[in-house]
Amino acid sequence: MSMDVQKTMEFILEQQAQTAVNLKELSLRMNEHQIEAAKETAALKADLRRAVRLGIAGARMERRRRQELASEVDAQITKLAAAQLITEERMQAYFAWVKSGNGHK
Repeated sequence: MSMDVQKTMEFILEQQAQTAVNLKELSLRMNEHQIEAAKETAALKADLRRAVRLGIAGARMERRRRQELASEVDAQITKLAAAQLITEERMQAYFAWVKSGNGHK
């Protein structure tokens, strides 16, 4: 029986050694995956920051463009309002002229 106990103990020790090797290899692979995941996360964060910066820049450009268009529209409305006043004045003068009898033969 002593031989069986010796073989069993050798088997257990071999299994423990193999388990230790397997755990070490697993630990190394996990570290490699963690390093790769950290690199990918950093790249994604950089891409996200770049996308946010571009979005902000685009929004600012769009805001400026709309402000410029609003200014142009305001200027055109001001011109139109002035032209309308002139038209109204001329129409009033014409109606006054017609009413005074100068417009009839």
